[in-house]
Amino acid sequence: MKKEPEITKHHPNQQELGTYFTPTPVAEWISSRVLERLFVKLKGNRNIKIYDPTIGEGVFLTAIVNNLEKLFIKKPQTFAKIERIQLFGSDLQKKYIDFCLKSITKLISEKSGIKYAVPKILKADGFIELLDHPRNYDIILGNPPYIRQEALSIKLKSKLRTSISLIYPDFQEKISKQADYYIFFIMAGYSALKLNGILAFVVSTSWMNSKFGKNFRKFLINLPARITFAFSPKKRLISDVKINTMIIFIQKEKTKHKNFEIQKLKLSDNGILTLSSSKKVKHEKLNHISNWETYFFRLPAEFFNIYKLFSEHLIPLNQIAEVKTGIYTGLNDFFYIKRDKKEDKKNPRPGSQFLFNVIRSPKKINNWEITQENLSHQLFICQKSKEHLKKQDIETLNYILWGEMQSTRLKQKVITEISWPNVPSVINRTPGWWSFPNVKPTNVFLRYIYYQNFLQPISTVPIFSDRCFHQIYPYKGTNYKRLSLILNFAITQLFIEINGRNTLGQGALKLETMSARILPTLNCINLDVWDTIPNLDYSHLQEIEIAIYKSLGIRNPKEIYKQINSIHHHLVQKRIKKSINI
Repeated sequence: MKKEPEITKHHPNQQELGTYFTPTPVAEWISSRVLERLFVKLKGNRNIKIYDPTIGEGVFLTAIVNNLEKLFIKKPQTFAKIERIQLFGSDLQKKYIDFCLKSITKLISEKSGIKYAVPKILKADGFIELLDHPRNYDIILGNPPYIRQEALSIKLKSKLRTSISLIYPDFQEKISKQADYYIFFIMAGYSALKLNGILAFVVSTSWMNSKFGKNFRKFLINLPARITFAFSPKKRLISDVKINTMIIFIQKEKTKHKNFEIQKLKLSDNGILTLSSSKKVKHEKLNHISNWETYFFRLPAEFFNIYKLFSEHLIPLNQIAEVKTGIYTGLNDFFYIKRDKKEDKKNPRPGSQFLFNVIRSPKKINNWEITQENLSHQLFICQKSKEHLKKQDIETLNYILWGEMQSTRLKQKVITEISWPNVPSVINRTPGWWSFPNVKPTNVFLRYIYYQNFLQPISTVPIFSDRCFHQIYPYKGTNYKRLSLILNFAITQLFIEINGRNTLGQGALKLETMSARILPTLNCINLDVWDTIPNLDYSHLQEIEIAIYKSLGIRNPKEIYKQINSIHHHLVQKRIKKSINI
């Protein structure tokens, strides 16, 4: 007697493959939702095609069969216009193919009244299958792999990009090379749906708040479809997964919608999934939001009342200032020089005309105004050739020659060292490896990493910063001191918390340059009220912010200020607490 393939719930290489098995109650809930939506739109007599491109143990197709049986018992007349139901699945592992084919064939043979075709379970890459059967399916559902493109073969990566550009020739944006594999499953899956067909995938939420997800978010906004995002805020949908997951539903339609449907789910202790609440969010409200996950799933209801009050007074930061990433030297040991000569006796120093003040660490910034005590290092910036320095500044030339005798390891675990001039990040600079790309100092700075301190410093004289800060360059006519105060407002801190990415250790929040540029900022820098405020400094920040609220016509400005602070404090504590629990 042939032994049945052994299928278990846990596998040692799950994380490497990016595959996790969906709990049965989650698959049952998803299946019931897609069938309900599909049957509302069914017209005429025809076949129904249902496909799971990453079938695994067959939990989704099993759930589909079970839910079809329930629907048949409740509404048998609905099935009169269905000629037959065809179930399709694919997986790269043969043991799943054999197991699913046998178990699903047995399951449908036990069901009466519903006409099924013989199931087709193929040993194939689900993504490739989606590409090969465009506009063919009524339902596509599953749990595609949570892996980066880097883990894929060169051949498959090439096919990803080529195929997506062919399917969507009008979509001009490129999907990032760092994008997760499931992004391509969604895009290919949508193209493989019939009109009114539905896609439902369990995916990571990382696309909602990451740089790689930016263009995919644009793609969804412009898609002719009804799109729903469902999320369990208190318990993970899949307990084995160490990342946040969600369910995305996409129903193909002829016209674009103006909003997304957001559903909060409740997951009981025994794994039963139920709908807790539902709301719609207009696309236009997402113009200033770079972290959809926080905006959709984690904000208290009070925030949306605040947002409504201020929405017409908000503009992206890049409308009043240029936002640039802090300095990346490519070779810190050479370009950063200690200010205190006593600490640096062994090494030569360049001429003082090539040394500029720079902030290297936010830990040293305890006050609004940056002082000399905050600046432990200077930045070496020299665009001169060796020939010029030989005639004009032998001291700086000697420093460069000393640097050419130094070496470093590019990676910690690599023993081989490389000379400084041959470090990849500096080797192609002109007039030489020691030179620095065109950079300029500024007075205003915005933090890159946040724990609980949101202080944004200012310098009375223009200086540079490391990548620990974004460098903010106010446009001509913009008062830099006012701008810095606005960046320290409680409402700005709240939007930083919302738009930042909570992907670092110890609960740290990262505000990417992309997010900083569209950071919602009060459009108040040119209000006349500034001229009536006697003390324009950080110690009077609360009074200044409340005065600005009042000038904008916000009622009860003191109470609104308290509410904003309270919401921000709640979100920060929630972020820190979550990291401790993990």
